Amino acid sequence: MGKLLDEIHDDHKPRQKALDLILARLEEEDRNDLISALLDPSIKTSGIHRVLNKRGMKVGYDRVADYRRELLSRQEAE
Repeated sequence: MGKLLDEIHDDHKPRQKALDLILARLEEEDRNDLISALLDPSIKTSGIHRVLNKRGMKVGYDRVADYRRELLSRQEAE
């Protein structure tokens, strides 16, 4: 296999989600708080997005919303 094909294969691999990377970098207490907020329907996605960005964790609103939707659907399936 040539270098170009290696690069194409590497680029095709699924990337980690922004929120997974953020959660991995947080201390346990903050990680638990973020997960709780994502699972709490009374907390708006826009609020979570704003606070993350204020804390220097640059992530798009849509990424937060998509991650939250997936997390909630996984929780409902359990």
